[in-house]
Amino acid sequence: MSTDATTKGRRRYRGFESITLRVVVRVGSARVTFAELSELAAGTVITLDSRVGSPFELLAGDAPLAHVEPIASEGAQGIALKLVAAVEREAGQ
Repeated sequence: MSTDATTKGRRRYRGFESITLRVVVRVGSARVTFAELSELAAGTVITLDSRVGSPFELLAGDAPLAHVEPIASEGAQGIALKLVAAVEREAGQ
């Protein structure tokens, strides 16, 4: 992302900098019946709709922000951004 696009994007959101949002990392999803859900136990395997090795999604609410990959960060789990989704497109407009 260019410096001009970054500056324009920051101006667009001026005044919102201190708002805290919860972000979620989504590995994949699956559809299960209520009966299957009620029978979950340790060791149960649920097949997700994502492929092994594919990037995870970073979401704010239901809005995708970026593709990420898991990393170790200061002794905890973290994520590294690989592809910023709509944020780059909007800032570049």
